Amino acid sequence: MKFFVFIFLIISPVLVSAQQDTSAVLKALQAFEKALVAKDDIEIEKRIENKASFGHSNGWVQSKEDVLKDMKSGYLVYLKISPVSVSIQMKDKKNALVKERMAVEGNLNGTNFASNLFVLQWWRKTGGVWKLVMRQSAKV
Repeated sequence: MKFFVFIFLIISPVLVSAQQDTSAVLKALQAFEKALVAKDDIEIEKRIENKASFGHSNGWVQSKEDVLKDMKSGYLVYLKISPVSVSIQMKDKKNALVKERMAVEGNLNGTNFASNLFVLQWWRKTGGVWKLVMRQSAKV
């Protein structure tokens, strides 16, 4: 019995730390999605790494600069992002993979769209901030 208590005392801080990290990643993800809809370029700038790759379900790939430029110009407007499910897997203390199913509504160059997507994302903690490194979506 003492052995199990000892093991629990050793493992529980690790489990709590992992849970805290996944909740921090989830908060960063939610802030990023909210910023896309609100066209909050300051938050988007904060949440995307400089060399990030932002892949869309139509095969279109954007850089951080492209995401910001297209948002500011109104070329790509996110009207609604509705998460259906989110799974976060910590790879280590500074890297997380996020698998998310979502419904997205928006406007691309004057044409409305609605899509159900599966999105795979890589988030990395840099300078104490969780940032998007890579994102790729596929239609469900």
